[in-house]
Amino acid sequence: MKNSKSTVVKKSTSQFNKVWDNFVLKESKFEHIKPFTSKNNIPIVLATDNNYSKYMSVAIESIIKNSTTDNNYDFIILDGGIKETVWTKIKGQFKGLNNFSLRRIDMSKYINLIEKDLFFESRHIKTSAYYRLFIPNILKYYKKCLYLDIDIIVKKDISELYNIELKNNVIGACEAKELVFLRKTNVKLDKYLREKLKLSTKDKYFNSGVLSINIEKMKDYSFSFFSLLKELKNPRYHDQDILNSVFNGKVKFLDSRWNVEWHIVNMNYISKLTYLCLETRKHNKKIIEEGSFFVIHYIGGVKPWHKHNVLGVKYFWEYAKTSPFYFSLLYNPYKTKILRIGANFLTRVVRILTCLIPIKNLRKKARKILLDSI
Repeated sequence: MKNSKSTVVKKSTSQFNKVWDNFVLKESKFEHIKPFTSKNNIPIVLATDNNYSKYMSVAIESIIKNSTTDNNYDFIILDGGIKETVWTKIKGQFKGLNNFSLRRIDMSKYINLIEKDLFFESRHIKTSAYYRLFIPNILKYYKKCLYLDIDIIVKKDISELYNIELKNNVIGACEAKELVFLRKTNVKLDKYLREKLKLSTKDKYFNSGVLSINIEKMKDYSFSFFSLLKELKNPRYHDQDILNSVFNGKVKFLDSRWNVEWHIVNMNYISKLTYLCLETRKHNKKIIEEGSFFVIHYIGGVKPWHKHNVLGVKYFWEYAKTSPFYFSLLYNPYKTKILRIGANFLTRVVRILTCLIPIKNLRKKARKILLDSI
């Protein structure tokens, strides 16, 4: 049986090597964008599909409002299907801003060259979350860039993050501190981190929502991203697990104010993290209340456009007011609340019904298919 399994693994690896070689060959023929300017250019990469594009608009608004005329801001959007009407509105945000550039990359041509089932999705995490893994292939003429998730608000000139020296590291990122506490209370998670991601208890784990990237160094790891995705199949924390595993020991950990995680303060699961996480919770709560963060990151399934009455939401709406999608954003929380109630009910039904399936693997597979369709 061991020899049979080994043969299957080798065959799978060999097949993926061919897929990768084909990707490299065809991708090399694509037209690659060049920096907006050579002087004080700050490349900012964001990724979204059409569903999340209006929330990206608010993040962009916060970056624009906290910019300076001393720098040139080079926005590159990794586009997973933004409608033309929506894109026109986003372009309108840059009207009259001579030190800003906005361009988008059609990501379908990259995704279509790779095995589509490689990109594990679950609930609010979609394929667009993995677009950041393609950055060294897309930005071949760039040396460095910032990558930002779209569910953020920036309250400081983002050029200050870009100008932080990474030295010999590949990326700069902030530690995901709640994972340290989760790991201590969750045996399965600890085993996954050790055995699958090769992260010991001494290794730090970062959040991938705010990244400063040395593209020249990152190029050397492109194959590693996708081969690990192939191996893991369904990484627990998606692209973030891939980046943490591949870049272990090659990360400059940044001041936590560059990525203040609001879910530590607002999410119900905080009660499960034991007293160990209370100091981090107090720290984040204080920073959010004071507004002394540089970037607030609305991590988790519940977003500020879902709820109006929780800590930190006011910063989102402060910038949403000048977004071209303001009125549709105002309507969204009430619509979303109804949808979430229905989704939560269906989720409970699915979990109860799938418990009747006696075989564990079939039960897990059926549950995943049904939950992803809700």
